[in-house]
Amino acid sequence: MASDDELRDALARSMHGFAAVVAGLRDDDWDRPSMCDGWMIKDVVEHIIGGDRFARIVLDGGTLDEAIAAVVGVDHLGPDPIAAVTEASAAAREAFAGSLERVVDHPVGKIPARRFIGFRVFDQLGHTWDIATALDQTLALDPDAVSVALEVAAIEHTMIEGSPHFADATTAGPTADTDDQVRFLRAIGRSA
Repeated sequence: MASDDELRDALARSMHGFAAVVAGLRDDDWDRPSMCDGWMIKDVVEHIIGGDRFARIVLDGGTLDEAIAAVVGVDHLGPDPIAAVTEASAAAREAFAGSLERVVDHPVGKIPARRFIGFRVFDQLGHTWDIATALDQTLALDPDAVSVALEVAAIEHTMIEGSPHFADATTAGPTADTDDQVRFLRAIGRSA
């Protein structure tokens, strides 16, 4: 398993990639359908900002109910969505700087922050790919972050396969025609 520093680095790299894709959005892109059924691109960005803000709350000792109340039904984009992405990701990274052994509230139950940071890495990478693909852009995700995310996805395969958020996920092993990014995207139910 990746070390704490490798997990933190993968989070920073995946957040940087997400922010870069968001920074490239034009005004007419926000209301385009994303690769997530029923979500527009703006909904995906809201989800990531909300997830980062949720992380900050529970990592700072907040309960699941407090975090949900603070992030559900809130306009996370505000007047400057790029600034919102930057602020939320910085706050989450700062919160993950503490011990990854501490236990936090999460919708899947009480989990170590180490497990939660893995969730955030593959959520960031997956949704970066979702937005770029919806815009017909070919995107190479950060290979170091993908390597960590692929490891996390393998560990979390039971949770992923049991979740409706990861339709058609497969943990098929490597083949000659697939790379880490393709294997990661398949593991989280994306058609790469």
